[in-house]
Amino acid sequence: MKKPFLLASAISTAVVICLFTTSVAFAAPIIEVEKSISTEEGGPTDEADTEPGPILDQGQAIWYVYDYTIDNSLESIAYEYTLMDDSIDGVIYSDIVEAGAVPVVGRIAYALAAAAGQHYSFVTLTATPAEGTEGGEEATVTDDLYYYGIPGTTEIAVDIKPGSDPNSINLRSQGVVPVALIDFDPSVLEDPNTVITFAGATALRWAVEDVDGDGDLDVICHFKTQELVDLNAASTGAGLEISTIDEVANQEVISYAGEDTVNIVPKGEAKGHAKANSSSTGSTGDNGNKGGNGKNKNK
Repeated sequence: MKKPFLLASAISTAVVICLFTTSVAFAAPIIEVEKSISTEEGGPTDEADTEPGPILDQGQAIWYVYDYTIDNSLESIAYEYTLMDDSIDGVIYSDIVEAGAVPVVGRIAYALAAAAGQHYSFVTLTATPAEGTEGGEEATVTDDLYYYGIPGTTEIAVDIKPGSDPNSINLRSQGVVPVALIDFDPSVLEDPNTVITFAGATALRWAVEDVDGDGDLDVICHFKTQELVDLNAASTGAGLEISTIDEVANQEVISYAGEDTVNIVPKGEAKGHAKANSSSTGSTGDNGNKGGNGKNKNK
């Protein structure tokens, strides 16, 4: 009566051993990966796991930093592991971890330039049984990263005093100076946070019209001559800037800029204009087709 009992016990033990062996043979290595961002090579990193992440300037040099661990110490097969980033073409790094190896800990840095707007990307670490091996399972982990790139300044065509050549400005005048934005989208100016400045003055008003007669709509702005505090008798050029508030970065940014030549007249009477008007605080009113915006640009 004992023989069947022993046989059953032996069968049970064999099954247990078989199941245990199968579990080990097809187990995957323990892998971890962390993607972070740095604004200086070899500098401190930010894991940036939540939106919006670090606030950067478009085109700013940044580094993606990848820290990874592959623990294959309990495995009986070799693994090939690869690092891939969805925002970067191709494999970032690939190598082999031999069977029974001590945990592999590594760091890789990848240099690039920050893109404009909200940016999201992720890294994938994959460990796959090496070619020619039997058993084992593939393991995959990912990690997210966010950052926001403040859009850079777009250069635009500006024509001071359209139709004039040269663009003469008498700084003692009590009038206004027209400045045209050539082939410019006027919808940009409808944002109430938008401020148009020219040579230190804020726009009194702006309107849409075909300034250069090419059939395309342009924008014409007017500025008080007495508020052109950035000009003096020696000035030969003047710049126009269009700024707004970046809601993500919560700061004023210059979205568009352009410049044109000026001819200050009369030369002898223009001296000291910038000094005399240095306390000017800008114009008042509402920005748009019905008036100026009355907002001063903060730098």
